[in-house]
This record gives sequence, structure tokens and C-alpha cells, in this order.
Amino acid sequence: RRHTRYWRDWSSDVCSSDLYVIQYRLTSSRTWVTVNYSGTTPATVSRLLAGRAYAFRIAARNLAGIGAYSAEVTA
Repeated sequence: RRHTRYWRDWSSDVCSSDLYVIQYRLTSSRTWVTVNYSGTTPATVSRLLAGRAYAFRIAARNLAGIGAYSAEVTA
């Protein structure tokens, strides 16, 4: 199972970034799995278990470090 996530690319508004940190977890778990992503939207996270609910969040990463994570969304 795969999940594709879209988000707004803020790089034209603030400090340039095309590197993102995507985190996901089973909603029944507190442990986040981190996926580093370089590129434009959309991003696809693979190897998810069918029939299970996941939470996702994303943050931009640049030379200054990792920004704040987005609000969680579930799928």
C-alpha cells in the first residue's frame, strides 16, 4: 500500500528549501518513521500496511536546520 501526500511549496515565500522531512506512524503508535525527501510535491510513502490508519507530518529542511512540523493529518 502507498500513500501520496501533497503540500504547498513555501520556498518562493521564505528561505529556499527543496529538502523535506516526512514522518509517519501508525495512529496506534507513538513512534515516528522518518523519510528524507528531496524534490517537489507530491511525495509517495511506500510499504504501508493495508487497512491500517497512519498519521503524517512534514517539515522543511535547509542550511538553517529543520523547520517546525506541520499539523498531523491521518489517512
